Amino acid sequence: DYMQNVHGKEIDLLRTTVKVPGKRLPRATPATAPGTSPRANGLALERSSTQLGGGTASGPAEVLSSSPKLEPPPSPHSNRKKHRRKKSTGTPRPDGPSSAAEEAEESFEFVVVSLTGQTWHFEASTAEERELWVQTLAVQAVRTVRGNSFCIDCDAPTTRPPRLGNQNAALAVQAVRTVRGNSFCIDCDAPNPDWASLNLGALMCIECSGTHRHLGAHLSRVRSLDLDDWPPELLAVMTAMGNALANSVWEGALDGYAKPGPEACSEEKERWIRAKYEQKLFLAPLPSSDVPLGQQLLRAVVEDDLRLLVTLLAHGSKEEVNETYGDGDGRTALHLSSAMANVVFTQLLIWVSW
Repeated sequence: DYMQNVHGKEIDLLRTTVKVPGKRLPRATPATAPGTSPRANGLALERSSTQLGGGTASGPAEVLSSSPKLEPPPSPHSNRKKHRRKKSTGTPRPDGPSSAAEEAEESFEFVVVSLTGQTWHFEASTAEERELWVQTLAVQAVRTVRGNSFCIDCDAPTTRPPRLGNQNAALAVQAVRTVRGNSFCIDCDAPNPDWASLNLGALMCIECSGTHRHLGAHLSRVRSLDLDDWPPELLAVMTAMGNALANSVWEGALDGYAKPGPEACSEEKERWIRAKYEQKLFLAPLPSSDVPLGQQLLRAVVEDDLRLLVTLLAHGSKEEVNETYGDGDGRTALHLSSAMANVVFTQLLIWVSW
């Protein structure tokens, strides 16, 4: 089916499994890299049911189900001629199951099998490339089951994992560009910035992005708007924030300081960026309150106040961010935002909490 469609197609991974001929695959579990977020999309607790006192947040019940064992139907391409790599020794293999497994291993094949009986045969150029594809497909299948759809672009180059289609990627980038304030660099006002800081939720020019990289990921997580992939939770952060909101916090107390322009030298821009994010010289003050910062953070989550949350995170320490409600209630702001299925707040809190 796939081989006959030279124009490519998409495969919904929701009801599929990946098989390697002659090999039993282990159950796939998605790896979480440092700085990535567990998805909060699947949570369905309403804000009205989340209370700060006396109660506990309850999530959806876990449903355990066993999937039927999938066996690929006979393939119309099973008898096609295969180009095998010959062993350097030239010694013929003995007949038997082990010989068949070795031949399948040499061809670097893998098969995507659906519950409807469809199969898609693929062949990588190396064992490492096949393993990368198999792992990527397995992880994305798990994510799809959890509510984040993903499709394979069968026209994608076989030298890298699958990516979102060009049209979807362009729409995602355009959505970020149109957020208020994103037409100009957050630090020097250069037009049409095409680099992003994930945890700041802001766009910047390529020159300022170089300084942001040197700040470290704990202050600024830099990513290319055009060259990198954008999963849903990162797009949610970028479209919810933007340069206008970010600068209302990080430049909330300029007190007459002159901001460098696009034509300023790189040294001047670097001094400004370090003063802004490392020394926090222009940071908006905390709201006047006798309530500790950690308790204010809990209230900001419950009241869905994004600007207040960003301000508190900029001022707060990791200990304050991870403060619990107290009086027997061990929930933190991260627990509350996860229970409320607030993807943006959850992602921002994860970057600061861990």
